[in-house]
Amino acid sequence: MRRVRKEDMVEIGRWNDERGLPPLDFSVYPMLGFIEPGVAAGFMHRTDTSIAIFENFISNPQADKVKAREVMGEIAKALEEAVKILGFKYSTAVINIKSIEDLAIQNGMKLIGAYRVYRKEL
Repeated sequence: MRRVRKEDMVEIGRWNDERGLPPLDFSVYPMLGFIEPGVAAGFMHRTDTSIAIFENFISNPQADKVKAREVMGEIAKALEEAVKILGFKYSTAVINIKSIEDLAIQNGMKLIGAYRVYRKEL
């Protein structure tokens, strides 16, 4: 596992396409992310508050599911350590996939509410 580099976005975009998800807008991806090439990636948005937000976790649909789940847990821990060093106090996650919700719970996150997330292009 290593930090995400810009060139990794091609692989991440391919995983996204293979999953039939809407096209990615790479401008919304933070560069604070980790990847296990060929397996999974995850990112953390930094805010100007004490909260950092887990976002955009994805696995290669061709990867072994057990391995991908294990790697995503490692990515989540690495991201938490990175933002702790940067001084963040809380991590938050916006989740719409059950397996990612399970990962959040396994990592000690607690449900604080259920929300709908809206976005508008400016």
